[in-house]
Amino acid sequence: MIAKTTKSTRVAFCALALLFWVAPAVNAGVTIEIPNDLCSDASGEVTVPLRMTNDEPVRAIFAKLVSPSGGVDLVASSARCSGRAQGFSCQASTVAANGHINLIVLSLGGQVLPAGDGSIMTLRLRLANSICDSSPDTELGLRDVDVANPANQPIAAQAVDGRAACTCQLAITDARQVAKCQPAVAAGTQALVVKRLRTLSTCGAALLDCEQTKPGDLACEGKAKEKCSKALGALPATTEKFVAAVEKGCADVEQTTMLSARGLDFGQIADDCGDNFGGSVGSTEAIARCVAAQHACRAEEVMTSAMPRVRELAEDAQVPLGADNCLGDFAKSRIALSTAGAAGKPVVACQKAIVTGGSRYVSTALKRLDGCVAKVLRCLQLKPGNAGCLTKAERACVKQLDTGLPALAEKLGRGIGKRCATPFATLASEQGLGLAKLEQVCRAVGVDTLGSLADYQRCLIRRYQCLVRDLLQFGTPRADEVLRLVGDTSPSFCH
Repeated sequence: MIAKTTKSTRVAFCALALLFWVAPAVNAGVTIEIPNDLCSDASGEVTVPLRMTNDEPVRAIFAKLVSPSGGVDLVASSARCSGRAQGFSCQASTVAANGHINLIVLSLGGQVLPAGDGSIMTLRLRLANSICDSSPDTELGLRDVDVANPANQPIAAQAVDGRAACTCQLAITDARQVAKCQPAVAAGTQALVVKRLRTLSTCGAALLDCEQTKPGDLACEGKAKEKCSKALGALPATTEKFVAAVEKGCADVEQTTMLSARGLDFGQIADDCGDNFGGSVGSTEAIARCVAAQHACRAEEVMTSAMPRVRELAEDAQVPLGADNCLGDFAKSRIALSTAGAAGKPVVACQKAIVTGGSRYVSTALKRLDGCVAKVLRCLQLKPGNAGCLTKAERACVKQLDTGLPALAEKLGRGIGKRCATPFATLASEQGLGLAKLEQVCRAVGVDTLGSLADYQRCLIRRYQCLVRDLLQFGTPRADEVLRLVGDTSPSFCH
């Protein structure tokens, strides 16, 4: 499907064009670049990232994307703001009569892109078969590039054209090395997530049990704190073990192959590594450490969705969590329970069911998706053109997506429903499980009210679905390509 220009888009284009017409260009440097090593996936589609280097703040960008070597189709609704332009309006639309695609990146709320370097937008194109037949590469160029600063003055800009290849096969030796490296990363990331979830759930459960069933019992609190500190203290060693395993499994893979779309495509996570996790993709070790940091953060977000009070309980017990944790900051009433005993046991049992079932869902879903994606990638890398291999691998993925993962979600919901008979008002309260504090998290995945256990179950399952995909995509950047190939797209509530 080819995207068309909408009325709102045309209005934005016209307003921006007027902007550039009324003032002379400011003498400053802006470069917008399309990579020259893009590769289409097996469906003939290619993700095109735009990267900008700018010497001064930027408010808006307008450009035309053209293909001098032939026509390309814009995949409808595929334009996304990325990296530095998160929060901007990013649009792309085909101008069929002129054979180009209009691109716009625009601040609607007054924000600007400060001086720097990084990705600003991605879109997907479908390469024409006729071009693939006649030439291995499709040229992609930017024309009529206009950039505005916060005062709506034009800034002088230049463009760097790129290329997309229709066939992006590695040499067989490189492909074998990649096929060895990717499973090492995937297996290690699964172990990282499982270890962190187990550690946090054990710690949180011990602290909650003391609060709910033995309030004021210093011996219970001391024992729980000791257990937490010991378990949390072992996590850095888990990270080092993962880094060593990745370096060993990927020792023979060139750095360019680690980053290339035809290899492992870790170049795709470069901006996230730098902006969100304080790392880079400059070496295999750096990639491994960034992936470990992202997985640690997402595992902690998984735990927060299941146990919103985990950070509060740990801080009350003076358990060191680390300054960069992603455990949120929800229920912090600091109101101590004054009565011990039986009333708290059902709350503890419910929390255990949520945490145990949730951890099982996330770890199992991640393992199964990693497995199916690995099968497809192995076919693409080691047996290109082998329809039988690809069909068998795709069938394994479809089975998990259509049957396996829904069954896991249903099992999680049943387990929570069975063990959480306590009135939801109690579970939602700050002295219970603090579930009411998840209202904003739930709205983000399309659950607008959080007034019952059923609402929470739906929210939790959706939240886990999104977090699992985020984990999968970061550890296996080509996962999205594979899932599109088998007809799957990320749920709308995950965007």
